[in-house]
Amino acid sequence: MKSTCATLVSLLILAVMMVSATRIREKTFINSRKIGLGVLTGPESFAWDLVDQDILYTGIADGSIRRVNVTSGESTVFAYSVPSLNATTRATCGLSVWNEPICGRVLGLTFDHDRNLIVADAYKGILRISFNNPSQVQVLVNSYQGVPIKMVNSVVVMPDGKTIYFTDSSLAFSRMQFVSIVLANSADSRLFKFHVETGELQLVISDLRFGNGIALSSDHSFLVINECSERRIRKYYLTGRKAGTNVVFVEDIGGYPDNIKTDEDGNFLVGLYAETNADVTAVQSSINIKNIFLKHVPPLTALNMVPVMGLVKKLDRHGRVISVYVDRTSTFVSQVSEADVHEGKMYLGSVLLPWLTVVDLSTDLQLN
Repeated sequence: MKSTCATLVSLLILAVMMVSATRIREKTFINSRKIGLGVLTGPESFAWDLVDQDILYTGIADGSIRRVNVTSGESTVFAYSVPSLNATTRATCGLSVWNEPICGRVLGLTFDHDRNLIVADAYKGILRISFNNPSQVQVLVNSYQGVPIKMVNSVVVMPDGKTIYFTDSSLAFSRMQFVSIVLANSADSRLFKFHVETGELQLVISDLRFGNGIALSSDHSFLVINECSERRIRKYYLTGRKAGTNVVFVEDIGGYPDNIKTDEDGNFLVGLYAETNADVTAVQSSINIKNIFLKHVPPLTALNMVPVMGLVKKLDRHGRVISVYVDRTSTFVSQVSEADVHEGKMYLGSVLLPWLTVVDLSTDLQLN
């Protein structure tokens, strides 16, 4: 009997130790550097220059794409989604979200193998911008079966440069109405496959819920797709016997995921707008309450239901959370749209903040 009790106690201690060992300890931001304060308004997503690793490109609220030197902090206009605007109209860009359909709003960008910048503009579609002549902007695709795509969001170019995947966030709402997309939580968001050489556009997933950021796995065997309103991440197989099918990669990430990036170790960095909010879930779960909010409640009122914070989660290639980075006081960053690690620093974008946040991973974090 004594031996049995001792064994049970040992097993209990071992179980407690295993739980403690697997518990994810949060890393809190305790310092940061702000790049482009007051100039880089709403830097949603980044693309690093293929040659000069001090340079990144980001789209901001006025429809421009900025070339940013992350060492000096200097930024210049690289291109515009709509280069043909006259000076009078251009001066209105960035003053209000209501001007975005005219001026454009870049939500995703990446380079192809020819160093063209491939851009996901929420209103203008998938664009190709010549690196050597940035005023040369080509619309690759902006409609499906003759119907304009409502909200182009994120883009991935396959390594061969022949295929582009991108998300369309909603059939009903545009980017200006992103709060409504979250509350509606409709399964009408899509993942598309675009064949660059032929111009063929193929619908590959049609039932995403606020399809947002997408990323390619390090071995190029699958895509991951954030479903912002459902707090879920989908996995789409590109190779093997499951190619062309999709499964749930993360059932509930504990917040509202925006963009997702693959890091140099093959893990995924997820920028989250905020943690899961019970009030938002309640609205989503009731048809009557949802309709009241969609028809009568100002978007800002609904947005203010969600506490402001900074949140990033790192996932391994199996979808397990392995690191959590937070700023619960929003002192340094909040409402993270994208996180990317580059040369020992984490770069954080936010569609609502007027700067780009940089965190030194060796000095600017505190383990809780």
